Amino acid sequence: MRAFTNNCFILRANRIGEYKDELGLVWKFYGESLLATPDGKIATMLGEGEELLVESVTKTQIKEARKEWGFRSQLKRRGML
Repeated sequence: MRAFTNNCFILRANRIGEYKDELGLVWKFYGESLLATPDGKIATMLGEGEELLVESVTKTQIKEARKEWGFRSQLKRRGML
């Protein structure tokens, strides 16, 4: 939703495994890192194991996303930019 409302790509990185802090609490991390596109779709998502995410985002894709929704033009028209 944040990718859509802010009209930008979002990369969410989440580690995997467990971590035990100084108080003895065990933190469990579940993975599932992802890349969301400006229209809110998940472009790529990793699983629970150790993986590498490589994705290309071009300047053209960014410009097209900005034009598609026209958020910036609406803000400019209202004097908010």
